[in-house]
Amino acid sequence: MRLLGKSGPIEMVSNMTLYTAAGATIKFPATKMPFIPGRQQGIEALTPIPLIGGHDLQNVAVEGAFSIQHSTNLELNDVSNRKPLLNTPVLRLESSPGAIVRNCRAFPGTDIFLSASRDEAKSFHLVGNVLDNAHQAEQATSAAQ
Repeated sequence: MRLLGKSGPIEMVSNMTLYTAAGATIKFPATKMPFIPGRQQGIEALTPIPLIGGHDLQNVAVEGAFSIQHSTNLELNDVSNRKPLLNTPVLRLESSPGAIVRNCRAFPGTDIFLSASRDEAKSFHLVGNVLDNAHQAEQATSAAQ
């Protein structure tokens, strides 16, 4: 594992690209975050500040591959990668039960879109995703990789 850096919340703005290198890790604080108006499972509510987020965003991209760990009831919307990495899932979820993965898209050249352990994948909810361009839309592994 290569440490990209330690960070507080990352506030995205319109017309921005966040680049991550293959194998890089961004470490966020393990403390409780302050609450702000937001959406939690589709309901307007006070929610913790997102670790990566923003408001009224347009033309925003994140390039690289993501491994998300230890995030219960995570909601991921509109995830895609126009420059997928060979033999690397666009999204790897570890110890993140109950995740909702919604409205995601696999672009041509995507090898694996979503990877998780077989047992954990049973708790995910996949809604409205277009993953036909992925060689393998979902990869269920026998143990965390």
